[in-house]
Formats: sequence, C-alpha cells, structure tokens
Amino acid sequence: MPCSPSEHTRAHRLLRRRAGRFAQALQGPGGPKAEATLKAVLDAVKESVWLFDRDGVCLLGNETALRRFGCPRDQIIGRPFIEVTDPDPGLQRLAALREVVATGRPQETFDDRAGTSFHHFWYPVLDDQGRVAQVVSFSYDITPRKRAEATLRESEARFRAVLDNSRDVLYRLDLRTGHYDYISPAVEALVGYTPEEIMALGSQAGATLIHPDDFPVLRGLPDRADGDIQVDLAYRQRTKDGDWRWFSNHVTQVYGQDGRALYRYGNLRDITELKRHEETLEGAEAFLKEEARRKDAFLAVLGHELRNPLAPIRNALHLIGQQSPVGDPVAAACAIAQRQLTHLTRLVDDLLDVARIARGQVHLERSDLDLGATLQAVLEDYQAVLAEQGLILETNLPAPRVPIQADATRIVQAVHNLLSNAVKFTPRGGRIRLEVGARGREAYLRIQDTGVGIAPDLLPSLFDPFRQSKEAVGRSGGGLGLGLALAKGFVEVHGGTLAARSDGPGQGAEFTLTLPLAEPTGAPVRGDRPDPGPDPGRTRRILVVEDQTDAAITLKMVLELAGHSVAVAQDGLAALACAEVFGPDLVICDIGLPGGLDGYQVARILRRTPRGNELTLIALTGFGTQEDRDQALRAGFDLHLTKPVDPEVLVPMIARLD
Repeated sequence: MPCSPSEHTRAHRLLRRRAGRFAQALQGPGGPKAEATLKAVLDAVKESVWLFDRDGVCLLGNETALRRFGCPRDQIIGRPFIEVTDPDPGLQRLAALREVVATGRPQETFDDRAGTSFHHFWYPVLDDQGRVAQVVSFSYDITPRKRAEATLRESEARFRAVLDNSRDVLYRLDLRTGHYDYISPAVEALVGYTPEEIMALGSQAGATLIHPDDFPVLRGLPDRADGDIQVDLAYRQRTKDGDWRWFSNHVTQVYGQDGRALYRYGNLRDITELKRHEETLEGAEAFLKEEARRKDAFLAVLGHELRNPLAPIRNALHLIGQQSPVGDPVAAACAIAQRQLTHLTRLVDDLLDVARIARGQVHLERSDLDLGATLQAVLEDYQAVLAEQGLILETNLPAPRVPIQADATRIVQAVHNLLSNAVKFTPRGGRIRLEVGARGREAYLRIQDTGVGIAPDLLPSLFDPFRQSKEAVGRSGGGLGLGLALAKGFVEVHGGTLAARSDGPGQGAEFTLTLPLAEPTGAPVRGDRPDPGPDPGRTRRILVVEDQTDAAITLKMVLELAGHSVAVAQDGLAALACAEVFGPDLVICDIGLPGGLDGYQVARILRRTPRGNELTLIALTGFGTQEDRDQALRAGFDLHLTKPVDPEVLVPMIARLD
C-alpha cells in the first residue's frame, strides 16, 4: 500500500529522520564501536525496528521488535522473515518489502491479529550507487487508537440513530457557508420537505418559508459574540403543502475564538396544537375576565340600588325612635325594624366584600389595636343575644395587651362573623369559650363552642363562599353563607390565618385566628371603637344633594332634629344654584344625579367658588368600593360615606367636624 504523505506527514518526517540515522549507522566503519552505536540507535527507538536484505532475510531487530515477536534472537536473525511468521502477515510484509526494493519508494501496511493492530512503515536503505541494498521497517502498535476509533464510530452510530429517530427536527447550519450539513429525517414529517431538499435550498432560500411577521425573531442572534448563545424561538413556517404551522426552535449558536459565528444548532418542534390550545385558553381567559367585569359591575349597581332604599328607611326609623317614648309599642317595633335593617345592610355589605376579596381589592387602613380590647368591644353587642339564647360565655383574656397592626373595621367584622357562627350553631344551654393570647410572634383568638359540630367532609370547603351545611339552611339566621369566607379573607389580607377543627357532628367546633404580633411602639393601643368626641352643639348650614325624594326628606328631618339648618337639591344644577343662595358650610352630596352634572362635577365646581376651600364636602352614595372612595377624594370631597349611614353615626360625626 503506497504511503500517503499528506495524511501522515508528521509521522513520515520522524521516520525518515530515524531511517537516516539508521542508514548512517549501517554504512559507517565496522567494529565493536559501530555495533555499539547501532545498538544504541535501535534501543532508543520505542517502535519495533527490523532490518531486511533485498530478499527479506532478517538482519537486525531491536529489543522492542523481538519482545513483540516473542522468539529468541537466534531463531529470527539470518532467516527469511516469511519462514518465522504466520503466512498471512508474512506475505503481506514480503510484498511491501519487494515493492520498496523494486521502486525505491516507502510503503506502509496494516495488520490485525490476536486483538492487536499494527501500522508498518517500510523505507529503503541505499548503497553508494543509489540502489536499494536493504529495507528498514518501523512498526507501531495502534491498538489503543483503533479501539478509540471503534468506540467513537459506535458512539457516532448511536448518536446518529438517536438523531434520525427523534420526532423533533435536529439540524446544524454552517454559518460560514450558509448551508446545512445535517438535518434529521423527521423534517419531512413536519414540513413535507426531505433533508436533501432543505439542504439544497440553503438557509437564505429556506428563510422564505418563515412567516413574514415572524421573520424578525430570527434576526436577534448576533454575528459576533464572546461566547455561545442559546435562545428559544417560536415562529410560523410554511409547509410543502402550503399550510402555516407553528414551530418552537431551541437554538444554540456557536462562535469561534475570534468571536465570529460558526454554527447554529437547532431543535425544531411542531407546536401548532399547543398554540391552538393557548389561543383557546386566552379566549377563555378573556371571556372569564369580561364575565368577572360584568359581575363586578352588576354587584356594584346591585349594591347601589339596594342601599338607596335602605337609607330613607334607616332615617325614618331613627326619626320614629327619637319621637317614641321608651316602652311604647311603636318604639319596640322601631327597634325590631332597626335590627332587621342592620342585618339586611350587612348582607349587602357581605355580598360586595366577598367580591372585593376575590379580586384582591380590599383596602386596609391599619392602626395600633389591642386584640383583647377589640374582642371585648364586639362582645358588648352580643350580651343580649347570648342571654336571650341561654348561652354560657367563658372568656380568657390576658392582662397584658396583645398588640396588632390592623384595620379595625375588618378585624371587628371577622371577629363578629366568627362569634355569630358560634352563636348560630350552639343550642340553648351550650357554652362558648373565647381565648386571646400571644404565641411567639403571633397573636391568636380561639373560639370554641359546644354546638352541632362540623362533618369531616365539610371541613375542606368550610370557608368557600356561599357554602352552607344542612344545619345552616334549616336555621332562621342562615344568611348567605359568606360569614366564614369573609372572616378568612379579612384575616389573610392582614397576613394571618384562620383554621377550623371539629371532632365531628355533635362535638362542637373550634376556630383559631392568628395575626402577626405588632412591635411595641409606645403609641396608645385601642380597641375598635372610636372616641365618642364632643357632644352635638354647633349649628351648621347643610345642603343635602339627593335625587331620591324619600332619602332627601328623611335625611333633612334627621339633621334638622339635630339642630342644623338644612336645604335640599335634587340635581347638580339645582345644587349649584342653591349653594349660591343658601350659603352652606357643609354639603352632603350623592354621586349619581340626574341632569348634566354628577356628584363629582358638583364637587369640582363648588371647590372653584370663592368659598370653595371653606366648604366641607361629604359624598354619600351607594357606590362603596375603594375606587369609588379614591375618585371622590380626587374630585374634592373630604369624606366618602356609603349608604345607608346610621344617623347615630352621622350626627356625632358632623358635630366633630372642624
């Protein structure tokens, strides 16, 4: 086999140098010194070295050659090599030797035997006339290299099998030439083109298959970079049938040491169905958002429409109560109506609050509170109910305060709902036990009762809105099933927890509320009830702007009964005209007004009048969201009140205004 200098240039250069030294040693002067020199040269070579005459008789062999051959020196030297070796490799080597003798050109041969592989190089040794006198052979043991090559081929075959059988399209693009040098067969199933067709197109022509709107995503990979870049792309591509399909492409772009892009490796996957599902989900999400918006708008309008008639009812009951002596049947009937009105108002508030909690729109006005004092304030409202139902109340309230940072209104509402639940489900003669304390960095309130208990299957959904047990449905105070849901929602927006436990029906229930314990600040800690403030005494000129006649008249009567001078206007234009003539120092204005001006516009115009900054403006409306409050303050109102306002709260509040 002729040598290939281009393939083995370095090895041949080394062998030529060694063959040259070997020839010099052979052709030098004889004697012991020459033999010693020759032996030194041979033993310095780690490869097997043989010297043959023109007929293949072995003249010399170094220690490495003799050791590998496995025969004593005297059985090899001086004999034809073909006689002392196996016929197959022997004939092959003899043929190479004869070719060197005949042509004077180096040769190389390979042989594999007994699990080992050798690479032989044959070089001529010339005499003084330039004829081939002898042939020197160098033999390399290339077994490790052969094994490594076999392992590499097996690995490449396995890797290629993985690539070829992948459902994803795997490819490599040579960015220097713009041509693909590998595309897995799966491409035909995805886009209809064979790998060969895609390769023939090249990257520039292949880019025309990308949807024009998506093509810019492929331009985001830089031509130069300090290191490799990985990116996930998604785009539409036209198939051979003309259809547009969505594909994801995980791209790795490889850069050389000079920073120039070399290769782009890609993993292409058909995500058309995924995109369709995403579009369906996006459409469903948009639909649900629109439905939620409509529901919120409906609840807001519902709350407004329900609160409007409640306002004159509450005002009228207040007026009747003020005029009826204690013990009079009318006063008793008025008290009953007041309690039912309070219950109805709470139902409306609960309905709107649960929607706010679901949207995460609960606004908190935190202040320093004492959890024990808050509980005691709520208990004041339950003394009569507990006595009437024959329930025994046990309390364990700590002497030291349990400070929390919380919205007093929301915490009172949560505690009220928990107490109401305990009272509702505890039969006459039962016990309700309340305990307040601190544990680690948490304040806690535990409410235990000896009531009807909770079935195990109800516990997981106990705090779901509108969820009621059969016992609740059959009770007169069943409500809407929002009390516990609201309690949990209000507690959780404060960063606390609310958990329920029961051993089953007839075994009572236990609710544990926890809230973050506040750091001591030195500021006074209060319960939930505001200071009573000064007694009514200052007479004010009040303009009531309300389009509902009953609400306007009854509110006017309540305020006049408190000693104030009151004028009424039932639309925005009339309110502005009345304000100019009447000269009020306080305006209580509804928001939804007939005519061309609503309450916000009335407030803005009044603020621009000469006495506008001296006026106190109060928005009194059935719209009670935080957004409604914020909008009222932006329009120029000082306060925002939600209908129906208890006259027992409104009149003292007006008296406390500066």
